[in-house]
Amino acid sequence: MTYVKIQGVLIFLLFLIDSIWIISSSLEVIYNTSLYIKYMGVTAFLYLVYLFYTKIRYDARIGLLFITTIYLIIFTAVALPLSYLAYTIPNPLMDSTLITADVHLGFNFPALHTWFLHHDHWNIFFNIIYNSMIFQIIFIFLYFGFFGEEIYLQRFLMLFMISILPTILLGCYYPAVGPHIWLHYPPPDFLGKAINFLLQLRKGVLDLTQGHGIIEFPSFHTTLALIFLYSFRNENKFLFLFFIILNLLMVFSTLIQGGHYLIDILGGLYIFLLTLAIEKVVYLSVMKYGTLDFLPSRQILFLKKVRGLSDV
Repeated sequence: MTYVKIQGVLIFLLFLIDSIWIISSSLEVIYNTSLYIKYMGVTAFLYLVYLFYTKIRYDARIGLLFITTIYLIIFTAVALPLSYLAYTIPNPLMDSTLITADVHLGFNFPALHTWFLHHDHWNIFFNIIYNSMIFQIIFIFLYFGFFGEEIYLQRFLMLFMISILPTILLGCYYPAVGPHIWLHYPPPDFLGKAINFLLQLRKGVLDLTQGHGIIEFPSFHTTLALIFLYSFRNENKFLFLFFIILNLLMVFSTLIQGGHYLIDILGGLYIFLLTLAIEKVVYLSVMKYGTLDFLPSRQILFLKKVRGLSDV
């Protein structure tokens, strides 16, 4: 048992769920064949590089970096459709409940929205912060792939995978369009497109050429921000401090840039704590019944022996 094997099984199970759901439904499915061919071509190229560094020129660190990157790409490709499929379930919109919760928490979205309308430079700043998520993921992969502990890279991907599943489950049972739409404020362009896509899904149209994040409650940005912090908890204190500041700002940015309610952030915190608990069970199980090395020890010894013979 290894992290890589568990992650591979999880990806396969999500693919099966997506396939069975789509085939057995009456949804109108829109897709782009050429886009999938290009996607599979890139994935195949990365896999060939992975094979090179695990079969020919053995380098465990680079091999792990490439297989983890491949798994992230494939997992995203199967998790996004699952989130779309979940939102085809016609559960009633929960915006009135969420905004009532915000009122009880003392949060005033109209006041925050008005303030940002009069401070456009801060609006631009927090837009950059909000969209830093993808760059943080890239940095984590490169940092732990080349400099940090390899197990942290495996655990980060596991945390990422685990966190998305309850986020989708909770999100589809509490669907919402967000405070911008609910309170009749003009949303940011990307948010307006995501809401239109959500409404399209609720009418039975599944457009797989789209790449929108449509989950309002809980906030996945919040969950991922906390996972970023958790991943760097044992690293250089200045690097950790940088991620604390950056991700606290990113959590705040979800309120205006992500079109979230304040209660969405608390929901993201709940998902984070649940994710930690599940991943800890996975970690202890792998330690007890498997190996934290991404390749089994016997395979590593064989590859080293083969490489040693070839150098003679």
